[in-house]
Amino acid sequence: MDKLQWEMLKRIPSQDRGPIKTSDFFKALATEFQEDISDASFTRKLQRNLIKLADVVGEDLVLVSPKAKRPSAKKRKAVKTPFNDVKEFSAYWRKDAPPLKISGLTTDEMIAFGVLQKQGIDLLPKNRWNALSGFFKAAGTEAAAIAREQGASKIKSKSLADAWLERIYYLPETIAFTRPEILPEIEKTVHEALLNGELLEIEYNHKSTTVVQPQAILQQGVRCYLVANSRGTTGKLRNYLMHRITSAKTTLGEYLATPIPTIDKHIRKGIGYPTFDEELIGMPIELKLHVDASTQWIRETKLSEDQVIKVDPKSSPDLPDSERAYFLEATVPLTERLIYWILSMSTHIKVISPAFVKARVKNDLIAAVNMY
Repeated sequence: MDKLQWEMLKRIPSQDRGPIKTSDFFKALATEFQEDISDASFTRKLQRNLIKLADVVGEDLVLVSPKAKRPSAKKRKAVKTPFNDVKEFSAYWRKDAPPLKISGLTTDEMIAFGVLQKQGIDLLPKNRWNALSGFFKAAGTEAAAIAREQGASKIKSKSLADAWLERIYYLPETIAFTRPEILPEIEKTVHEALLNGELLEIEYNHKSTTVVQPQAILQQGVRCYLVANSRGTTGKLRNYLMHRITSAKTTLGEYLATPIPTIDKHIRKGIGYPTFDEELIGMPIELKLHVDASTQWIRETKLSEDQVIKVDPKSSPDLPDSERAYFLEATVPLTERLIYWILSMSTHIKVISPAFVKARVKNDLIAAVNMY
């Protein structure tokens, strides 16, 4: 493959973006590659190279040759557009074509996409998941190639690659919620508006429409949120569940970007109705817990980088320190999620401080007992 073919290959779009024409290649590459040949000759050279690339790549690269319409002399003079009497070619990648990686995936890339295929299935809407199908296919192909290099037959290598994926599991931290369905056209519109810095007119929960400024997209578990504020403001962010947006379209108007630190502060507060003082939500607190001897995994799965473990001197002195109850100290942000986690661990941990967190957990546990 020469340099011209490589530059052409890099410019071929996917099917959903529409084909690229020979004339588009000409405008992009003539300055560097035309040399001392005529426009018509260079156009034919581009066409020949497209045919060669299609022969090498196979059916994933689609060539189309519609009948060319001769532009007027005035138009040809105004814009340097090549024309010849043969059909002009267009090219695009099939929608489900694997990603273009001439050298194939590396082993690290293979593992990354293989694990993502099995463990990230609830994080993306179905249409975005389908968009990665080419990478997943490439990961399976690369896994089979590695098996072939170790002496496995073609059939056996594919079987080993399939078995490798089957043996990768994902167990949610809590229960396995089902991902709410997001309308593909809504998701596409929201992402493009965020990328381009455009205002969005949305209908939320089938109610009246409102114009917002998209500032971020937040994934929490299987639920996805649009973080946005009202037109003309840079603060007061609000979270909109993506699956509750029933219509969305871009609209004209000045877009004001909220500074990243402001967005970070908003997201650190978490999602959930706060019972603490709003100014405290998202702020770091010095959390101290007493953890029973059966819950040693928090030693390795830390709550924070500055986590400190101190063995409880009153617990089982005849056992090794790694098997005794302990005190845990860590700096963590105050969020509703922290309280939910503490409540879920209620028979294994006890809050020592701060006092207001201890009181909140105690009150919630009493309320839960009273329900039964």
